[in-house]
Amino acid sequence: TALCDAQKYQVQSRVTHDSSDFPVIGSNFSAMRETSEPRIVFEGLSAMSSYEVRVRAKTALNEAYGAWSESAFVKLTDSPPLLVATVVDFPVSMYNDRILLNWTAEANPKQSDRFYIKYGETQEDVVTFTNSDGTPAVFTDDKVCSRVGSKMWCQAAVTGLQLDTIYYFQVFSGNVKGFEQSGSNFG
Repeated sequence: TALCDAQKYQVQSRVTHDSSDFPVIGSNFSAMRETSEPRIVFEGLSAMSSYEVRVRAKTALNEAYGAWSESAFVKLTDSPPLLVATVVDFPVSMYNDRILLNWTAEANPKQSDRFYIKYGETQEDVVTFTNSDGTPAVFTDDKVCSRVGSKMWCQAAVTGLQLDTIYYFQVFSGNVKGFEQSGSNFG
């Protein structure tokens, strides 16, 4: 370990928005937690709330801690899906303006029972696939998936596409509490 490597960390957090998404005014930072590990697990956080977290470190050469880091902001869900849908290599079925998208997910309805799709001509410019009224199209597992063992094999038609265009697709899994943030691999 080099003398300039961080040896100890102090971490603080505070709630910024409650479960109703109302700002929490005057919330103080928690008591400092000190650790020698570069990661920490927070316990006792409230579901559906937002938190601000900051950290500072000290090296073996310093007796005092450095300045606080820029704050990181985190929003918790009540019971986030732990499973991520995986887009499989799929044979595409193209009919004028639509494609039949296939994906798999773990068959655990408490974790993942609905999906939405993002697509675009580049991975950086994906947009949410919507219904004709402009609302996000949410596909439920009972409508678009078949269970085989511990897997769900799912497929849904994405419409409104242009012919002779390459598209990237990404599937997001969720449940009644919300959707996971990272999405599947791009297909």
